[in-house]
Amino acid sequence: TYNVTELLVAGYAASFSSGCSGNITNGEVKVCNITNDDTPATKIIVIKKVINNNGGTATPSNFTINVSGNSPFPASFSGQGFPGTIVNIGTGAYNVSEIPLAGYAASFSGCSGNISAGETRECNITNDDLPATLIVIKNVINNNTGALVPSSFIISVNGTAGNATFKGSSAGVNLTLNAGTYNVTEGF
Repeated sequence: TYNVTELLVAGYAASFSSGCSGNITNGEVKVCNITNDDTPATKIIVIKKVINNNGGTATPSNFTINVSGNSPFPASFSGQGFPGTIVNIGTGAYNVSEIPLAGYAASFSGCSGNISAGETRECNITNDDLPATLIVIKNVINNNTGALVPSSFIISVNGTAGNATFKGSSAGVNLTLNAGTYNVTEGF
């Protein structure tokens, strides 16, 4: 008796003809055909999008993407916009994450779950730059007969980050600004 086998190669399915196992007698000739068919690729397409509507300057390549699961390749790479990065992966559970970048909020769509043989999944990661916050606190010290209060002063903020005018406050005034330059001045 005999049996012909082979070591499996990832991405290929093997089939064996009837001549690959059985009984063989003296002088007999048998033919064993082994056919390997490439299986459909199992992959995740990772698309990175960056929204810079608050003065941010990051691009998709500024973000490092990490893929975990059944032997992902590549498992770590720089983000890329459309059409994205193709990650070949084995079947089973997977998760796509990224190293956070200060000043950006991330949202993920289709970036985790289970994947079957031959399936293609799309993972979209969007990072939106966060607006800046400037807190302006006005303090007044009246220890020499002064009578003004913080709201007696008009505060102005000017620059590429944004412009605002408001009355002073000891509790502080929160301003939402874009990234950029600013200057705080005051008057009466």
